[in-house]
Amino acid sequence: MKKLFFSSFLILSIITMTNAQDIGASLGANFANVGGDDVESTSSKFNFTLGLFAEFTLSDNMGLQPELILSGQGFKFNDDNGSGTNVEWKQKLSYVNVPILLNYYVADNFYLQGGPYIGFLTSAELNVSGSLGVLGGDNKDDYESTDFGFAIGAGLKMEKTNIGFRYQLGMADIQADNSVKNRVFNITFGYRFVQE
Repeated sequence: MKKLFFSSFLILSIITMTNAQDIGASLGANFANVGGDDVESTSSKFNFTLGLFAEFTLSDNMGLQPELILSGQGFKFNDDNGSGTNVEWKQKLSYVNVPILLNYYVADNFYLQGGPYIGFLTSAELNVSGSLGVLGGDNKDDYESTDFGFAIGAGLKMEKTNIGFRYQLGMADIQADNSVKNRVFNITFGYRFVQE
């Protein structure tokens, strides 16, 4: 059932993109972290995001915007273990995210947006640095292969470009045995290379 839902979501986004009035690419910065019952004292990790987007006009002030995004996420954690030696944990997570967002134009160029997203984990890497140097490596098996949640944001659309601000609230536990969910704030700059 879960795979059917994910597949349907992906097919819907592709169909919508092929009928879109605007198609473009975006580049941005992620400030990623995690939340949940089993999360303590983590801090945000900076990474990049790169994607394609399209917008299908629904009415004069509404549009449907599916996207396909390569998203760098993760978190950081500092631990001294009570020994006075600081150890920094950096968890890198890479996803292909597929959001489908509803844009509501409050003014001609300013919009609010929100909608669900699905994320597919492509890689995970843990780096641990401290007095012993740098340790770590691939730990993709520690994480669930899919993520889903809700994204809300706002943006300013100009003639060929746009700037957007978005918060991504993960609803799924990304670790099998722990309550850990993705939290991402991003800023993106987009350029529309097809426009009707």
